[in-house]
Amino acid sequence: MSYDIGVKLTVALVAAAVLALGACNRPTAVHGGSSVRRDAEAADPIVFGEVADFSLVDRNGDTVTRGDLLGRPWVLACIFTTCTGPCPAISANMARLSEELGDIDVVLVSLSVDPEIDTPEVLTEYAERYGADPERWRFLTGEGAAIDELVMRSFFLPLDRQRPGEDFPLGIHVTHSTEVVAIDRAGRIRGYYSGKTEVGLEHLARRLRHLAAERP
Repeated sequence: MSYDIGVKLTVALVAAAVLALGACNRPTAVHGGSSVRRDAEAADPIVFGEVADFSLVDRNGDTVTRGDLLGRPWVLACIFTTCTGPCPAISANMARLSEELGDIDVVLVSLSVDPEIDTPEVLTEYAERYGADPERWRFLTGEGAAIDELVMRSFFLPLDRQRPGEDFPLGIHVTHSTEVVAIDRAGRIRGYYSGKTEVGLEHLARRLRHLAAERP
C-alpha cells in the first residue's frame, strides 16, 4: 500500500468512527496499533508524527507557518466561532489552560475549521471574548483546502463541513474532533486529549509541562 493511499485510508477510518459518534468521543488509536494510548502520559516518549508545513493567517492578518511555532511546545484546538456545540467548552478550557500554564513558555493555537465565516476580524472578537493574550494564544484561519490538509492529513483528525442551510443550520454545519493536540518544540505530535473535560485538561497540562522541560 502506498503512503498516499495509506494516509487516505487512515483518515477515512478515523473520520468514520468519530462522525458516527457525533465527534464527541475519542476515536480509536490509529498510530502504532490499538494498544497505543493517544492521551500519552506526561513523560511518555511516544511520537505520533510530525506536523507538516503550513501557511495560515492569525487574527491580525499576519502569516503564521510551522516554522513560527518551532522552539516552544504548543497545543492545537479546532473550533469555529458560530459553534453551538462543544466549541465554547473547548475555548473555555483553553483559557483555563493558558492561566494554569502561565509560568511556562507554551503557545495555544485555536484553528478555525469554518474559514468562510471566521475572518481575522471575527476571530479577533472571539479571542477577546475569552481574554486571549495575543502573544500566547494564536487564532488561525486561512484557505479551506489548507486547513483541511492540515487537520486531516497532518493531525489525522476528522473534519466535515457543509454550507449553512435548512439541513445544516449555522452553528452545527461543521463536524470536527473535540480532541486537542500536544506538539513539542520540534513540531512533533506528542498526544491527543479531550478538549471538553477537566480530566483531559489536567492530562494535557501535565504533558505540556513535561514537553516544555524536554530537550530535543
